[in-house]
Amino acid sequence: MANTLNTPIVVFTRTGSMAILLSHYRPSSSIFAFTNKERIKQRLALYQGVIPIYMQFSDDAEETFSRALKLLTGKNLVEEGEFITLVQSGAQPIWRRESTHHIQVRKVEL
Repeated sequence: MANTLNTPIVVFTRTGSMAILLSHYRPSSSIFAFTNKERIKQRLALYQGVIPIYMQFSDDAEETFSRALKLLTGKNLVEEGEFITLVQSGAQPIWRRESTHHIQVRKVEL
């Protein structure tokens, strides 16, 4: 989907699995992998196209999304008005109790 839409990918992961899986597909855009574990951040740096970013996750998904987008725009990695693809892995869901994959396309608005 990200290749079709030509959007950067933002993934939230505790284990790194989803970012690694996405990297294997070699998307044309960057994969911004947010993790709350320093060790996972170091591991993700080894994968093609993955830009790992350490950030503590909030219990509120929207707050975490907002903080991540502010960080990316602050570093000029994405621009306001640009579309991004948000991905949450399913093996260890961050904001849900059941295992699920969550994908959204959003416009960056601050």
